[in-house]
Amino acid sequence: MSPREQETFIQRLDLSKKTLSNRFVIYVSERASPRSRKYFRRASVYDTANYMHYLCAKSIGGRGIVDYAHRSPLFLVWHRMWNIHLEQEIRNITGDDSFSIPFWSWVGKSQCDVCTNKLFGRNEGGGQIMLNSIFRSWRVRGIVRVGTE
Repeated sequence: MSPREQETFIQRLDLSKKTLSNRFVIYVSERASPRSRKYFRRASVYDTANYMHYLCAKSIGGRGIVDYAHRSPLFLVWHRMWNIHLEQEIRNITGDDSFSIPFWSWVGKSQCDVCTNKLFGRNEGGGQIMLNSIFRSWRVRGIVRVGTE
């Protein structure tokens, strides 16, 4: 990607975090308690996609049963479908029908070459993204605890 394409990509991704979805909501609980009140809540385009990923990565049926999004033969298919969903939702809010999530090859790399402040943010140590990264302001929106988690 050219520097301009990278900038546009990051801007579109950031917009998806700041724009409430007109199509989807998330199901949240007030507390981690299984008996706490649950309700549907509006969330950003990115957070609704993130919630969908959370649900599919959640272990089903208690201990010992793996999540279907990451520890099953569906890993590649599921993540491709998730990327297509997020791409389409970002196209819907931006009107940019050419928007796509690029593929970065990690093969043979010992360092994260997309972990820069112009792209996904550089780590300043302790797990924090540096202050001049656009992603430093991102926060988890809503309580995405369902059931006993």
